[in-house]
Amino acid sequence: MVNFIIKSLVIIDYESQKANKFNFGDHANLIISATNTTGKSSILKSLYYALGVSLKSIPDKWDIDNYIFQIIVKIDEVEYTIERHNKIMSVKDNGEVIIFKDFKEYSTWLQNVLKMNLTLVNSRNENFSHAYASAIFAPIYIDQDSSWDGVLYKNTFNDLGQYKSPNFQKDVVAYYLGLADKELKEYQQKKTEIKQQLNYKKISIDEITNVYNGYKEKFDVSENVTSNVSDLENQVNEFINETNKLSMAISKSLKKISKYTEELDIEKQDEAELTKIITAINERLEKIDYECSYCHSKLTREQSLTRLELNDDLSEIYVKESEIKQKILILEDNVGKERSYLQSLNQKFVTYKERISEINEILTIKDYVNQKVLKELGDLRRQEDNQYSMLKRTDDDLSKSIRMIQAELRKTRSALSTEFEILKNNITKDVRTTGITNREFGDFSKVSGSGTEHNKSLLSLYLIYFQLISKNSAYKFPMTIDSFTKNELDEISEENMYKAMREYFLTIPNQTFFAIIKDNLKYIDCPDANVIEVEKPILLSEKYKELSEKLFAYTEKN
Repeated sequence: MVNFIIKSLVIIDYESQKANKFNFGDHANLIISATNTTGKSSILKSLYYALGVSLKSIPDKWDIDNYIFQIIVKIDEVEYTIERHNKIMSVKDNGEVIIFKDFKEYSTWLQNVLKMNLTLVNSRNENFSHAYASAIFAPIYIDQDSSWDGVLYKNTFNDLGQYKSPNFQKDVVAYYLGLADKELKEYQQKKTEIKQQLNYKKISIDEITNVYNGYKEKFDVSENVTSNVSDLENQVNEFINETNKLSMAISKSLKKISKYTEELDIEKQDEAELTKIITAINERLEKIDYECSYCHSKLTREQSLTRLELNDDLSEIYVKESEIKQKILILEDNVGKERSYLQSLNQKFVTYKERISEINEILTIKDYVNQKVLKELGDLRRQEDNQYSMLKRTDDDLSKSIRMIQAELRKTRSALSTEFEILKNNITKDVRTTGITNREFGDFSKVSGSGTEHNKSLLSLYLIYFQLISKNSAYKFPMTIDSFTKNELDEISEENMYKAMREYFLTIPNQTFFAIIKDNLKYIDCPDANVIEVEKPILLSEKYKELSEKLFAYTEKN
């Protein structure tokens, strides 16, 4: 079992020079405040934002894109520090700071350390793709703003639309509950690929057959009759056209390489200039001249900072340095890819030139015959037919293997369905709702209704799936409910819902987070919970210096 614990969260506003740190317990964590709109949701949303998700809604005046977040997590006794500033994700892994090119690269790292291989169906092309952080955390985070519209998990985060619904909800929950068999996924992925190959092969066979029949009719030949052919000139013309296209592509690629290289040089020059500035600040130099990277004129430190649009503040300078390093990584990657592409173009160009020379020699000899062309077309069609038959047999074998695995999974699903029904009966009885009486396990269609009854139904379903995942998953991840009072509740309903939270959420062995105002603590008997009281202002100026010095940029330089 993979055990995932969030140890602490640091939030830094480097523009206002304010910061704060929040430490969490390994089990139940209550985020409390005297009143609403104090900042409980800001803390919980920031937790998952720091982990790489795309939030659907952000509290008013919480300038999340301009804050720096640093979160410490423990995964199977190994601690990792993850840092996020806007779109820049970085992590300290085994003492080394890694800056990721994009969220895809970060999500791949995250799945690796979590020992996950979660793939989901893409809504655009029906192919499986590696899941991002938002999909990983969707079933274990209930947002007070976006999780109560009636559809479970679909709208939790902002970038979940890339996955096909309701397959997305079913596939993620199935993965957590052990219903997404790895071998089954591989077989299904392979079957999808085979289906595509079969379609392409069928098109290829039809095209070859049409060419074969047309050629045979035009020249009145069969594969056993020999006659001369004189139309190889057409092939030469086609190859010449292709080489012209390749020449244009090579020229375009060279221009791209030149452009990327020029941009890369500028970013590296800016990085070098920033390094000088940081060194000067750290060494407390009163005055220092800098040579401009572009015109080689002498600049003071203040002039250099002005050129780079920076203030004389290490936090902002280090943020700028991280942005430049990320740009350098991306540009170096672009240059490498473009050079590989250029190499392939050159190879194709040489191949076409050689082929033109060969055909020109043949044309001078005039010894090609229609019979040979027709025979080659016939051989090619027979080859394609054989490959199609082999693919069809593979497709049939995969279908058989998939059916066998699915039969075993149906047994597991049946046991989970029974457990679902028991939990549904107990929780709906405690919450006192009949809104999901006919709801079955794995049904993620929209929950009907409105008002308090709608909230009761959704809370019951969320608690049921939290219980199922906690008891049956190989992944022991943090679970979060950011309030559930989206509508005015009568006192009896409120008491019943909070008691259900205590009974079915705060007592599970996973680390849990729940936001609640002080007045409602009377319903939550959880003496062992770690309590974090939130007051305004959330970020404090007196904590800025100490916490900002823990940023990667500071620790790497000092």
